[in-house]
Amino acid sequence: MNLTDKMMADILDDIVIIVDTREQKNDHILRFFKDNGIKYEVSKLNTADYSFKLPNFPELGYDLKVLVEKKNSLDEIAGNFTKDRDRFTREFERVNDEHVHLVIENATWKKVSNKSWRSAFTGQAMRASLLTYTIRFNLKTWFVPIDESPSLIYNIIRYEIFEQLKKRRLLGLDKWL
Repeated sequence: MNLTDKMMADILDDIVIIVDTREQKNDHILRFFKDNGIKYEVSKLNTADYSFKLPNFPELGYDLKVLVEKKNSLDEIAGNFTKDRDRFTREFERVNDEHVHLVIENATWKKVSNKSWRSAFTGQAMRASLLTYTIRFNLKTWFVPIDESPSLIYNIIRYEIFEQLKKRRLLGLDKWL
């Protein structure tokens, strides 16, 4: 298939963000989607909190190929790395060829260094766990202010699709890269 600019634009306009039914504390994200005319639906995802589908282009095979796991804070991820570590690890072990992003709201590396969370989990352990998971599971890890996370989540998905479409057009391939 020879993808024209118009076809690529049509595909990008077809994006429907899927929000996992178990995702909590996401009113700011859903409000951003509504305010910006971004189509979304709440549905169960096996892994992660956000993904997407292209309802009018299922033949591309892109649906659910980008996963975004969102954490509300360093407090939440500290809990994932301590009491919920086995479950958290299994979530990433289920990933096959999907592109996975970890978005942590209200976080910075400086906050990691300063141990800005309520847990006995040390700063060194947090840094080691974040870097280890990023490397082991090929995660892209993003620290973001809460007011910027809705836009980041949407744009991660949109640009992942856009880059795959560009590669597909350039290489003449007919599969997810």
